[in-house]
Amino acid sequence: MLPKGQLQYFHSPVDDALHPCAVCATDALDEPKPLILEVSPGALNDLPGAVAQTEEIAGIASRHGRTCVVARPTGRGPGSVYQNYGEVDVLEAIEHVAANYPIDRNRITITGASMGGAAVWYMVSHYPDLFAAAAPFCGYCDYRLWEKPGGTTFRMHEWEEYSWQARSAALLVENLEHTPVWMVHGEWDRAVGGGVPVEHSRQMAAAMAARGYRHTYTEVPRTGHSCREPRLWEEVILWLLEQRRTPTPEHVAPPGRCVGSGGF
Repeated sequence: MLPKGQLQYFHSPVDDALHPCAVCATDALDEPKPLILEVSPGALNDLPGAVAQTEEIAGIASRHGRTCVVARPTGRGPGSVYQNYGEVDVLEAIEHVAANYPIDRNRITITGASMGGAAVWYMVSHYPDLFAAAAPFCGYCDYRLWEKPGGTTFRMHEWEEYSWQARSAALLVENLEHTPVWMVHGEWDRAVGGGVPVEHSRQMAAAMAARGYRHTYTEVPRTGHSCREPRLWEEVILWLLEQRRTPTPEHVAPPGRCVGSGGF
């Protein structure tokens, strides 16, 4: 029988309100399980779809004899890009799941596509001690690769650049030293029609390779923004389930070295 997901609510002390999170476990056994977070956009606007997404991922694990818990936070709405109050939502969702399911905190991973891919880059570069691995699909990670940061209506002002720097994982590459990343992008993806230029992943893969960091880059040929091909998606999920965090690494980047360091 396929795993059955459900919509759950957790209380946030930030605004003293209840917030939704889709959750699905492969089984009800007591042994600690990996936790996969899926942070693609639109979860708050399609809660049944969010539940279905957790069931799909848990179903992949179950079919291969693996156990896990899958959670899809909403980020308090797509406008947050899972940053600020959006990232708080992710962190609170993790604690909610851990309070109700047996979670192995050394096996928490995160994946998402498009804006969700950007959210993956943001979360894993800002909380490298939390995640065992990450899998961003067609995610943007460097504001310098956008021709018009901020869009055509609200053009970026000079004073905004510090904010863009702080949110760009490309300027925090050193934080990924102990966090393996499997990035996927379509060869033909570009910044039109809601797409993300493939150079975001190409250059991040090059930056991680130059530092000798663990990573895999899969560029899907003759494909645009929709690069989450089913068989590849299944391979990525099974890979995430195999990853384990290093709680006490022997080396980390010195404080203050990352943001503004030049990235690539």
